[in-house]
Amino acid sequence: MTVKLILEFTEEEREQFEMAYRGVQYYSALTQIREHLRQKLKYGDLSETEATTYENLQGFFFEVTDGLDL
Repeated sequence: MTVKLILEFTEEEREQFEMAYRGVQYYSALTQIREHLRQKLKYGDLSETEATTYENLQGFFFEVTDGLDL
């Protein structure tokens, strides 16, 4: 026996569903970005300008994700 379920959403509900449905993908992307920035700053052979740029990006990343459990 097969059961089919059809859900109908308003545009706002559809957007909320998509965000919830893709939450694991968003989390994975954010943790990969965080790790990339950390690796570049810790192990990268960076010029002073590059290091400053990565530090600024990492600072911005932490501001944007403040309060998230990453």
